[in-house]
Amino acid sequence: MHKILLYCFAAIFLGCSNNDSNQSRSSKEEQNKDFLTSFDVWNNEEILIAAHRGDWRHAPENSIQAIQNCIDMGIDIVEIDVRLTKDSILVVIHDRELDRTTNGNGKVSEWTIDSLSKLNLKNGCGTITDHKIPTLEEALLCAKNKIILNLDKSYENFTLAYQCVKKHDMLNQVIFKGYEEYEDTQKYLGTYLDSILFMPIVRLYEDNSSKKVEQYTQNMKPFGFEFTIGYDTTNINLDFNNLQKNGIHVWVNSLTPKHCADFTDDKAFHKPDSIYHWYIRNNVSIVQTDRPALLLKYLRKNKLHK
Repeated sequence: MHKILLYCFAAIFLGCSNNDSNQSRSSKEEQNKDFLTSFDVWNNEEILIAAHRGDWRHAPENSIQAIQNCIDMGIDIVEIDVRLTKDSILVVIHDRELDRTTNGNGKVSEWTIDSLSKLNLKNGCGTITDHKIPTLEEALLCAKNKIILNLDKSYENFTLAYQCVKKHDMLNQVIFKGYEEYEDTQKYLGTYLDSILFMPIVRLYEDNSSKKVEQYTQNMKPFGFEFTIGYDTTNINLDFNNLQKNGIHVWVNSLTPKHCADFTDDKAFHKPDSIYHWYIRNNVSIVQTDRPALLLKYLRKNKLHK
């Protein structure tokens, strides 16, 4: 009799645990769906954060852990870099060579995926870690329904990257980008432009920057523009607010002086209010940063991020 009662209690307990687990999974799926839906709202009152190569101050750049850290923090976008191996597998690594970020050497394109899998990543201090070079597919699986990915250096291998992203049903969660003017981009990507989030990169210090923006906005609705400001603010010759009103994101990097007229993360580390407020004042809707935790803290303090 006692055994029967014990079995009953166990069954009830396990049933409740399973229900809790199922509810937790369901709740998480709903949160993920809500996240992607809210991201599709163009005129978002919040400023979105893009983490440059992930949370590279606390994990090796472009590593799965660097992406996961950003997910755990509540960051909106992770920028990662894509390279092609000798056997045509897309991997996530910034440099063409392995030397700076791994314990290997030579070009990524001269190594097969099996050989690369034996290497270890270095952290920001150059110390070898246990982390491995991820494939693009591994990065996508880590990010799916949790965070937006921005693929840098994928343009020359666009078809392979597109196929991988589509395979995992993530076309609404991955931003592609390129430097070319609209006409060249349209010739290269063709009808793909209709099914992807595409972001042209525009250097405002170049003479044709306004014309480049005009050509894109007249022929399509890009996800946004990644603007490189130059060393001073005199290069800002566009109405960022008007772009946002038309549902086009304004992305500016806070990485180095050339990217943002010297309104950099390193300066913000000492005086975040005077540095990061510049982005708010200039109607920037996405800031790509090397200090995601610092920027997130600032934006939350000013009720500009959840």
